[in-house]
Amino acid sequence: MCRPSIICLTLVGSVALLLGPGRTACCDEPPPAGLAVEPQTFSVPGKFSIDAPHDGYQWTLHHEDEIQGVKMQWYLYSKTGGQSAVVLGVQEYTADTDQARIDTIRGHYDGTHETLEKGGFTDLKGHPPKMEPPIPDRVPYAIMGKNPAGGDAYTFGLIVFGRSVYTLQTTASSREDARHMYDIANSFKELPAN
Repeated sequence: MCRPSIICLTLVGSVALLLGPGRTACCDEPPPAGLAVEPQTFSVPGKFSIDAPHDGYQWTLHHEDEIQGVKMQWYLYSKTGGQSAVVLGVQEYTADTDQARIDTIRGHYDGTHETLEKGGFTDLKGHPPKMEPPIPDRVPYAIMGKNPAGGDAYTFGLIVFGRSVYTLQTTASSREDARHMYDIANSFKELPAN
């Protein structure tokens, strides 16, 4: 059963932590110096895998929720002092109809757009997600604009439908960082169940 309002509020709350004026993404200590910069994979057995390059960023479990019977986990790919990040939401329900998928997409996209506006972001434009049936298993979108300080802001999203609903959202202040964060988000794969 699709519950977009719950998902949207939880995801937007997590992302708002990253997007607020003067905020930076943070996590635990950065990886030790001298680690190889080769891409590695962060995975949760029976759930998903996603790229995790050692470029000062790392994946951490941000928090877990259960709202109206829907279990959710929120992961954050960030580095101390960084301005760019990826937020991965795992909502343990299946959107098994086009209407359930459309409701999820609309809730996620509209909630993201609304949070950016309330956060003082302006000149918002971009590429909205596809909402005409048949809805594919992977639905991307993009929103670009100006942050409250007048600098460039890039938000890319990817909603993946599988056994669970996975919402990935990137934030970046440069086109180069945005591309890097989107490539990481786009590496997402649902793993076979245990």
